[in-house]
Amino acid sequence: MFIYGGTDVWREDDRLYTLDTITNEWAEVPILHGGWCPNAREDMSMFSFVDKLYLFGGEKEGICHFDLQEFSIKTHCWDELSTLY
Repeated sequence: MFIYGGTDVWREDDRLYTLDTITNEWAEVPILHGGWCPNAREDMSMFSFVDKLYLFGGEKEGICHFDLQEFSIKTHCWDELSTLY
């Protein structure tokens, strides 16, 4: 299971976490190859397909995002994909 960041009243989080279902422990997923990742946001959608995670939209400080980000589980790299919006 993967969880991406989020925000609350006190902080913003732009890190990716994974849950080891055997040990029931959370760990931060290291971001490799340049270290770029999407900005912190809330109310986004995330899904997986094959060996990729896709992060769509979300909101930060009242601004809605309509972007699409792709994370490679194999290479630990984020990429921003183009959208029609």
